[in-house]
Amino acid sequence: MKIKFSFLLVCGLFAYLPDGFTHNIKGVLDLCHLDQGHYCYAWACSSKHPDRLIALRLSFDGGLITTSSVLANSVREQAVGEECGWNTYRGAFFDLDETIVDFLSDGNPHEVTLEALDHETNRYVSLESKRISETAAKPIVFFKQAPYQGLIIYPTSITDINRLPKGVFGVANWDGMNIPVEFNEMTRIYLNSKEYNLGPDIPFLRSTPFYIFQEKINPWVMGKKLFISVSLGVTSAEKWNDAEVYLVMYTLWSDDEGHKFWFGWQLFDLRPKEEFVALDSCQACTGWPIVAGHADGGYYGHPAVDSARFMTFPGRSPPVKYNIQVTWENFVNAVNAMRKIKIASDYTNDPSRYRLESIWLDPEIFIGRLPEAGGVLDIQFFELSIGVQ
Repeated sequence: MKIKFSFLLVCGLFAYLPDGFTHNIKGVLDLCHLDQGHYCYAWACSSKHPDRLIALRLSFDGGLITTSSVLANSVREQAVGEECGWNTYRGAFFDLDETIVDFLSDGNPHEVTLEALDHETNRYVSLESKRISETAAKPIVFFKQAPYQGLIIYPTSITDINRLPKGVFGVANWDGMNIPVEFNEMTRIYLNSKEYNLGPDIPFLRSTPFYIFQEKINPWVMGKKLFISVSLGVTSAEKWNDAEVYLVMYTLWSDDEGHKFWFGWQLFDLRPKEEFVALDSCQACTGWPIVAGHADGGYYGHPAVDSARFMTFPGRSPPVKYNIQVTWENFVNAVNAMRKIKIASDYTNDPSRYRLESIWLDPEIFIGRLPEAGGVLDIQFFELSIGVQ
């Protein structure tokens, strides 16, 4: 009988490194999905020096194959913070690459070990080992942008978002703006506020690529990890007089009652913007809640091992690939955060009841009520895609 396996360890069951280690380390490999999703969660910290970051890796079958090392600096729940001097940023996320997935797909049981780096000896020391046994699942792709294809649509109002065509890749030029869009090997969008009449009634300049699914999708019945990716190049970007210039990759979700919310990740931003939860509440906006992380990962997603990072990407050509991994746990965090907005307090708190409707790129220039503000954003992208493992 084929058994799909994942393991969950109680956070209180941690291991200590030997006395020879510079400072006592405690850590837990507390969640691993290898049948669906191909990822593991862990945490580690020093009991004597909780301010120090710990480098971790996973080793399989006694070191036959290992992951790249990561710092235990991702946000975790309060229980971890209590173990780590009230510092919740001591988590680690391991996205298992294709080589490791293939290694684990031979039908045999394997041993996975959480290891920490001893800085005195420059060697890794075991924290905890477990036996695992399952067959790795293959990814399911819901949508992948094809080159040279797309249509341009000119909605006159944000309410037209509910009437956009399904099952086709397109770009929506909002508010009557004739924004240049080129479909080629890469799709190019050029925003320049000097060429349009922006003001308090129309404070945005935006041209949004989108794909709306024919039917809403519950991805969590098919896998444990959603992946959303795009290869993006920013040819030029500037702002003046306190304008905002940015690009966010969004997904749109809804429940059975028709409640909707945006869940996205910042890919490029001339603002020093962190993760945020807000209401899309301006006159030209949807009125739906927004939960937004960023490409560096955190509470609402993690970058894949081959993904560009938001903070270090210079924002220029040639294009680099962003690949955001969203686990079931990340989605639970997003739903809980979204429900803290007053208008969303009656949304369901059961994440499994939300369905995926669409995927969007949202390059924007926002001037607010500042008539002298403005900016330029010239982007090229290809292979916008979304799927699940």
